[in-house]
Parts: sequence; structure tokens; C-alpha cells
Amino acid sequence: KGRVRMVKVHRNGAEHSLQEITAQVLVSGPACVDAAYEQGDNSGVLPTDTVKNTVYALGRKHDFASIEEFALILAHHFLERHSETMTSCEITIKEEEWLKMRVPDRSGRICDHKHSFQRGANPRYCSVSAHANSYTLRSGFREQQILKTTQSGFEGFARDELTTLGEARDRLVGTKLSAEWTYTSTTGGNFAQMSKDIRATLLSAFAGPADVGVYSPSVQATMHDMAAAVLSKFQNVARIDLDMPNVHNLPVDLSRFGLTNNNDVLMPVDEPHGMIRAS
Repeated sequence: KGRVRMVKVHRNGAEHSLQEITAQVLVSGPACVDAAYEQGDNSGVLPTDTVKNTVYALGRKHDFASIEEFALILAHHFLERHSETMTSCEITIKEEEWLKMRVPDRSGRICDHKHSFQRGANPRYCSVSAHANSYTLRSGFREQQILKTTQSGFEGFARDELTTLGEARDRLVGTKLSAEWTYTSTTGGNFAQMSKDIRATLLSAFAGPADVGVYSPSVQATMHDMAAAVLSKFQNVARIDLDMPNVHNLPVDLSRFGLTNNNDVLMPVDEPHGMIRAS
């Protein structure tokens, strides 16, 4: 079942928290697949409507601190409850970010509201791949647009008779960063906080220190530094995959108007774009 949307409200007295998720559940096993596809026998097929109902029922029964924890709850349920027909499942959950509103209280002090929220700009996701007693947990986010206006270049690249690109020592570099990492274990971690910390580590490595930045000789080199920063800081991350396509900002030719342009006025162009990936 895909696109099963659920809002979960956690109430601790007057203090509330909120999660909005979209779940996808894929299950498989020879007992349910072979007979259904080859013989038209549905006796081992769990209706997708039941899968949807299961997401809501388990969402009500369980309190969970993170989407990773809920994905593991779902995976365990399907493989244990339907062990006679299912041998594997893939659970993917996307979470929208909801932030507490920061408004004045009755004394005028700015603080988090107890039960009012606003949509944030940093959705994320996780996936659990389960087979028998083996569970693999991944988390990540997609297409966070980032850019820096200097300290990036691309020089000394290979050329042939069709190369027209000029070398650049100082340019804008922009991308839509997607990242996915695989944990070494499915237990013993505050996955929601780790996801925030990993995202922050990636952005810090991309940008460099706030006061001086860091020079990037290429997107590829920067990707390596970003991934290395995560793997060195988070011992429970076994692997990280990054996708950073170029989002070009091309200087506009203003010479016909008698104006110079020192990379101050640019036109964003995201098609076609370089596709740059690293694992």
C-alpha cells in the first residue's frame, strides 16, 4: 500500500507534539506471490486495505519517538503476524516537519507554544528492509537546495575537441542535496536527533566555518569531505550515499547595456544539469 497518510498527536498533559507521515508498505513471500500471480489464488494475499488499516491501528497502539521506530514496528508486525505467507517487507516512511510556533506568552516572553505548530521546510524519510530476522535501517532526505556564492571553482578538467566549458576559479555553486545513510544497528539510537545532527554535519562541511568558509575545487571533492565528516563523527553509520546535481547560476551578459557583471546578476538554470553522486 502506498501513500498512507497519518497525523499522530502525542499528548503529555498540556504539552503536545505532532507527526505527519506518509507510509508505503511492500510485502512479499513465495506463499502469497507464486499462487496469486501464477494460479490466480488469492488465499495468501493480504488486501492492501488491510495494510492501510494496520498503519492506523499500530499508530494508535504505539507511542514512537521517530519514524524509524514506527517503521520497525510495522516491519515486525507484518513478518510475525503473517509469517506463514510473508518472508520479507520494505517499509518506507516520509515525515513532514512541523515546528512549535514561537510566540509571546502572557508575560510577553517568546517561547514555544504548547499546542500550535507551523510547517517546516525539512522533510525526511526512512526505510526498513526486513527479511526473516535481518533488518536494515536507512534514513535520509531529498533535494534540500543549498548554494554558496564564492569559494568554489572547477579547473584543470579533461578536454577534447568538443569541450567548450571555460575554467572557473571563483563561481557560485548550487545543488539539490539528497542524502541517505545506513545504520549499523536498528537499536540504541535517538534516530530523530541523529538525522538532524547528520544533516547539520553535511551542511557544515559544505559551507565551512561561518566566518571564513572553505574552498571547493569541485562538487566531487566537496561530496567526499561531506561524507567523510559524517562517517568520522557517527560511528553507528555504516554507509552514506549523496546525490548533488548541479543547479547552475549563469552570469547574464550585460555588456550590451554598458554594464559590467562580476557574478552579481545571474540566471538560474537547472536543465540540463550534471548528475554527481557518491557512496
